Amino acid sequence: MVEKAIPSIFTYINQMKLDKINIPFGFVRGDAVYLSPYLGFPERQIGEVKNSVEESATYFIDRYNTFKNKILDLEKAIDEAENKGSFLMKLLHLKSSIATFDGLGDFEPLQNKLTELENYLNEIIAKNRIRNTEVKQELLKEANGFKRPMDWKAATESILEIKAKWLRTGNAEEGYNVQLETQFKEVIDGFFQRKKDHFEEKKKQIDVRVVQYENILLQLTNLSSLSFGEVLLFEEKWKSIGKISLLKHKELNQKFFGLLKSKKKSEIVVEPQTSKAEQELNLNSKKALIEKLHHLDIEKEIDPIVTLNNLKTEWKNIGSVSREDHRKLQDDFNMSVDTISERISLNEQAATNDKSYQQKNSREKARIQLRLLKDLLVKDEKEMQTLYDKLHKVQSHHPENQFVSEQKLAQLKQKVQVKKLLLRSMKQALDAI
Repeated sequence: MVEKAIPSIFTYINQMKLDKINIPFGFVRGDAVYLSPYLGFPERQIGEVKNSVEESATYFIDRYNTFKNKILDLEKAIDEAENKGSFLMKLLHLKSSIATFDGLGDFEPLQNKLTELENYLNEIIAKNRIRNTEVKQELLKEANGFKRPMDWKAATESILEIKAKWLRTGNAEEGYNVQLETQFKEVIDGFFQRKKDHFEEKKKQIDVRVVQYENILLQLTNLSSLSFGEVLLFEEKWKSIGKISLLKHKELNQKFFGLLKSKKKSEIVVEPQTSKAEQELNLNSKKALIEKLHHLDIEKEIDPIVTLNNLKTEWKNIGSVSREDHRKLQDDFNMSVDTISERISLNEQAATNDKSYQQKNSREKARIQLRLLKDLLVKDEKEMQTLYDKLHKVQSHHPENQFVSEQKLAQLKQKVQVKKLLLRSMKQALDAI
């Protein structure tokens, strides 16, 4: 007797007569495959029967297993990852898709597993956000320390490094995150705005300096000659202006020193061909002009440089005196010119250093100039002593270098002498105010 075969649950039996065929976790009605109610969700159609009920059921069971494996893979990835919180969005997406996923299987343990993982990640994220809050507060404090940097290049590198750390750091605690992000953005934006303003202001300063250099060149161009003291005055003014681009400075330097060289006054004395009577008149005129220089008050002059240049022109036009008188008169005149030039320079420097200088009274101005003059005298004396020691301790193998150093020493001696004379004069004037 042949044993009767027991039909499988997947066997499609008399489909036309049966209302519903049960399959694992669902059923087939007509040509439609349904998933049974689960986790509070109602039954729903997940597909259609293609070739057979058994084949269709197997297809949807395999889909469920694939979904299940995704969750297992996610659990493994979370376990092995350093930044576990980065998987939360993927986990939530898988969890939300349970309600609509087309597959046959038990979704409840999958739901439970995802909920367990979600709670685990939320706990880690909460701890991380506490740490992130502390890190971002420190980064914000550090960024605030670059409000007025001395070195903008180094400060920019530090700010960019802080910003990179900020971006690598996750969100802070919910109650702090928006506030911290806003504050950090304000600090970073403020830094780069200040940097922009700084370099725009620096460019303006450089443009002003270029104009100052060009004004000195124009003054030199309009002069017929220069005394030794005037050369020193122009050199001091030139050096005190400040930095500009190297290329532009090189170009202006070549013009400046070329003009200085061409304008230096010759010290050769031409034997006077005038009569003794004329020499006597010229002598008195020159003495009167020197006396006029002694009493020249630059504070009352609209443009003291123009006044000084006019007096120098007047000196040249007076005529010659005897050889015996010439040297002393010329030395007195040069010293007077150099002293006035130094006063003009002092006045300009004082006005540059103190914006309210012009509004001060005569006594206050005199005190400011005296302090400035003392500082400049100490600087010149120190420089002169250094050069003197160098000349007497080191024997140069290059005569031209020795000659240049000796010339420089002579210039410094003249500057020191002028400043000392002016210092005495200004002290007396201050006592008389």
